[in-house]
Amino acid sequence: MNAAARSWGPGWLSVEDPAWLRLGRKGGRVFLAVGCLAIVGWHALFVLDSPQLDRIYSAAPGYRGTYIQRLPRFFYFYHYTGQFPITSTTTRNELGEDAQAAQDLIAPRNYPSSLRNEHYTVVRKGDLGQLFLLYPDYWRMGTTLDTTPRTFNRALALVASLFLFVGLSLTGHRMLAVLLVALLGSHPFQLLHHYLFVNVWAYPIAVACIALGICAPLLFAARPRRLHYLIPLLLGALFATAREVRTEPALLIASVGIVCITAHGSWARRALLVATLAVSFGLTSQLWARFWDTKFEEAVATVTAAGGKPLLSGRNLHHSLWHPIWFGLGDFGKDKYYGSSDQAAYAYGIPRVNALHGTQYVRYENAYSLKNKDESGYRLKPETIPEYQLVLREKILTDIRDEPSWFLGVLLKRAERIFDRATPVRLGLGARFVDIPFSAWLVLPMLALLLFLRRWEQVKLLIFFSPTSLPAFLIHSGGGFTNPTAFHLAAFALFACWSTHVLTALATRRVGQSA
Repeated sequence: MNAAARSWGPGWLSVEDPAWLRLGRKGGRVFLAVGCLAIVGWHALFVLDSPQLDRIYSAAPGYRGTYIQRLPRFFYFYHYTGQFPITSTTTRNELGEDAQAAQDLIAPRNYPSSLRNEHYTVVRKGDLGQLFLLYPDYWRMGTTLDTTPRTFNRALALVASLFLFVGLSLTGHRMLAVLLVALLGSHPFQLLHHYLFVNVWAYPIAVACIALGICAPLLFAARPRRLHYLIPLLLGALFATAREVRTEPALLIASVGIVCITAHGSWARRALLVATLAVSFGLTSQLWARFWDTKFEEAVATVTAAGGKPLLSGRNLHHSLWHPIWFGLGDFGKDKYYGSSDQAAYAYGIPRVNALHGTQYVRYENAYSLKNKDESGYRLKPETIPEYQLVLREKILTDIRDEPSWFLGVLLKRAERIFDRATPVRLGLGARFVDIPFSAWLVLPMLALLLFLRRWEQVKLLIFFSPTSLPAFLIHSGGGFTNPTAFHLAAFALFACWSTHVLTALATRRVGQSA
């Protein structure tokens, strides 16, 4: 850090490596090599102990977030024919595990077939990129119909730790790298969802680790470099791709945007960094949308020609917005007649749509689709009906506009729940762990102190993981939605760095006095 960029305040309020950890070029290489090997071995212990990981955290794990029982059939046809979305209602034994068998099933014919473009609501819910999460399992096992995201999840946890460790170490923050890797890699919610359960709810934590590792040179840079423009370019593409799997990990773009807009250099440079991030995200999102649209058109034509059941009704590329916001308000907004379930939203929205537009949609009591069907016989899904989204949007915005203090109260209660229910600060080794006493509420005075002392790098580091809590704050705070929270772990890592600098200074002074 140069003199112009240095903030004032106590010298021990630092996250840079102390003198005894400045190892030089050769020592730094050894540190990186040993550290990476240790991380690989550490994660291997989580794999070995995965059956016992269910006892490390008793809080509600959240929802699955993927149709794991139905997705492999779509993967079967995509892998062997390159077409998506196509599935089949035929028995498993009739789906031969080879390309020719799959090609025979999609061949044109003059009689009805078992081919479909949809099963339940796998395709219409969006998040189609989950299809690719099955490939690591396929590469490991050699079969498509038994695949899950399990292998991908475990690899993602390892890659996230490695990116975080290498990125921070190369910027002269080895102590911080070790602390954050140990804390975030031991996050109990992430361990459950990456090593035991098969779902996608812990992805924001892993994506945040990868993003911070890539972003570290820009966050801690003493002076601008041209290569820094590659950081928002790469991360924009990463977030847009992560959004194809779940929307939550893409929220980390806010943290990277803050790093870009506050980077060293002129305002023109900062604006260009932010623009690069936005353009990369937008362009990659458009490429994905075009990819899925093209695949969908091909798959519908194939299913139609094969005598199957094409999907002709609406669909979403990503999760709808207003539907989850509506039922999410069921956590602290029940006084406005919101309810914490999909069915509660349907019960309000569908009759309202019928009354306003003269439609005759009929819903089931405990189903995620309507009794009404499209031309091919698929039951309609409310979230794909534009009028339904508009009705929910009108209700939400009207309530907020008429009584903003009510909505502010909801947000404050959610924030309180996030802090109160933050996962424990923990160090884990396989199924064994040690909890460290630390309250997430300490983040607030730490943030105030850093703002007062103008320690901007540490402020950005402290809030970097806050988007992991945004879904719980903006959408819904019940049902385990607060579990991905990780900002308090960054706070503890900062506190540990400060403590280490204090102890180092005391030890140095004692040695000097005794000499």
